[in-house]
Amino acid sequence: MGYNDNEKVEIKKEFLRIMVKLGLDRARDSLLTGFFETYLVLTQEEESQLIERVRTLPEKEAKEVMEYMTSYERRGIEKGIKQGIEKGIEKGIVQVAKRMLERGKNEDEIMDLTGLSISELERLKVR
Repeated sequence: MGYNDNEKVEIKKEFLRIMVKLGLDRARDSLLTGFFETYLVLTQEEESQLIERVRTLPEKEAKEVMEYMTSYERRGIEKGIKQGIEKGIEKGIVQVAKRMLERGKNEDEIMDLTGLSISELERLKVR
C-alpha cells in the first residue's frame, strides 16, 4: 500500500483519529475498519507502540481514540465469541449425528433432527 514497516503504527494512529472525527454509523465504521485491518496488521509490539503514541495526543483526543479502540476491540471479541458458539453448535450436531449413525438410526431421521444434508452424512460415514 505504499508504506514501510516503520510507518505502520503512525498510519494506524492517524486512521483511528480520522474514524473518531467522522463519527460514522456502526455499519460504515465496521466496513472501513475491517478493510483497513485487512491491509495493515500490527504485531503485539506495534499495538503497544500505537497505544503509547495515542497517549501523546491532546488529552481529549487521546481519550476519544482510546474509547474508539476499546469499542472496536469489544466488537471484535463479541464477533469472535459468536463465531465460536456457532462452531461449537456445529461440532455438537456432527457428534450427535455420528452417534446416531453408529447406533444404526435412520438417515432421514438424522437429517431431519440435525439439519445435516445427505452429503454431510455420507462424509461422516467415511470418517
